[in-house]
Amino acid sequence: MALALDAKIISEFLSSYDFSELSSLQLENGFSSESASEEKQATGARHKVYRKRCRVEQRQRRLYAAVSAQSALIHQYQGLIQGAPVHDGISPLRIDRHYQHKKLRVESFDTAFFKASFDTVGAIYAQTDETFEKVSIDATHDNCATFTQAMASESGSTHFQYLDKRKFPACFTQTCSTVVRSIDVHQKNDQQMYDGMERHSSAYKFRVSTRLESGQNASVLLRVINRRYHEDCRMVTIWRAFAEGEGAFLGLHADEIGWAVLTPSIEADGSSLMRRFARYVPMNFHSVEEAEDAVTKLFSKMVIDASTQNSEDLACRVDKWLRNDEQFGR
Repeated sequence: MALALDAKIISEFLSSYDFSELSSLQLENGFSSESASEEKQATGARHKVYRKRCRVEQRQRRLYAAVSAQSALIHQYQGLIQGAPVHDGISPLRIDRHYQHKKLRVESFDTAFFKASFDTVGAIYAQTDETFEKVSIDATHDNCATFTQAMASESGSTHFQYLDKRKFPACFTQTCSTVVRSIDVHQKNDQQMYDGMERHSSAYKFRVSTRLESGQNASVLLRVINRRYHEDCRMVTIWRAFAEGEGAFLGLHADEIGWAVLTPSIEADGSSLMRRFARYVPMNFHSVEEAEDAVTKLFSKMVIDASTQNSEDLACRVDKWLRNDEQFGR
């Protein structure tokens, strides 16, 4: 059962990536010339193909490393959910639907989990451009929109996508600084930060709760990790989140991968543009088949709402601070 689950999740993880580029590059190696000029052109072309091929192979190595890390991450998480220790000092999870929330604190599992999640971030970052091309969120116009949609994969499972594009009323440099400042002060109720992350990275967990019509308590515990990459005229933020159901949601889980790309706007008004995309994949560690009952659907909705609201709160704070700075001439 575990192997089947891993195969399904990793298959969906790989389905987002295109391996055809390396194959096509392998066909571009034959050059012939009848003159010194043609030979020089052919040599330059071969060097260009070689450099491009090296970049593609490097990206593939990152991807395969991420798949390996992804598999290890799933096994580690699955071990905790099934009640088996997966790390020194971790106690088995108690199965109890009539639970009482305890104050969140960083546990030994969180340390191992955040480090394992961090190993997948580099490959996710390497796929930024391909991902935005596939979902058609480009920066060639400033038409802004926000929406969430359900998507069916070839395997028949359902995942959800969140897309957002918005302008900020400040230049790229100022907006970058404000985004970083906003992330640094962003705190939610019942949130616990993890302090062992590298520079430009953060990790934390928080909980959202509800009461079902049946009277049962239910909650979602989200573990979130993000990292910023600073480029010339572009800042990319990658985040990874795992949602764990508690109470009436026990046994339900979801994986989220997200990108936020900040660039200067193409408009001549000195503004900046942020594009965001996230993919949510429900997971069931007790069965490969996904249940479609009302509780499962409510869990998925709570996960999406909690994560998108978390991202939206950050974006709104950035916009508010930038407008205040503009108003007071800062």
